[in-house]
Amino acid sequence: KGSGLSGLRGIPSVRGHIIRPLSGCPKKTILQFLSENNIPFSIDKTNYGTDYLRNRVRNILIPQIEEIFPSYAKAVTEFGEKVSCADDFIKAAANERVRWERTSPDENSFVTSLESFMSAPDALKVQSIYSCYDIFAKGRGGELPYRFVRTALSGRVPENNGVLLRGYGFVIKRAGNLLVWK
Repeated sequence: KGSGLSGLRGIPSVRGHIIRPLSGCPKKTILQFLSENNIPFSIDKTNYGTDYLRNRVRNILIPQIEEIFPSYAKAVTEFGEKVSCADDFIKAAANERVRWERTSPDENSFVTSLESFMSAPDALKVQSIYSCYDIFAKGRGGELPYRFVRTALSGRVPENNGVLLRGYGFVIKRAGNLLVWK
């Protein structure tokens, strides 16, 4: 549905205080264990319907994929691991190369070097904008569409006080040798 690298990583087994110890275990294995050990369990009957997209994917699309590509689950898991490595690398490189710094603790204003941003590879520019937006938006929800962010990739250096990117509650403007996010 338009995910970036972070969304392609999959659901992590551990995130903060949430631990999913059986996330790597196939459902068949879990159900077999419960049955063999006479452990009662319940299944949400709505999971068998097709009212929700996730259920249509689970009940219609996945069986079709599994029929054509029997080892898809292993391939998807390995792909998620590869994407995780790439995502971690890009995030670290973007943070090192294009460092947005808060102008004051109580303000949603950030600055970075114009030169470091403009000379960075596009992947690092994009990641630096998303990272800064995550800090700026602080749980207010809403996603920043890539089609919006990519407008900052034109290579055009804004004039002094010129706008690099504007929308979604913020503006990135040039101020001398800096880019300022407000």
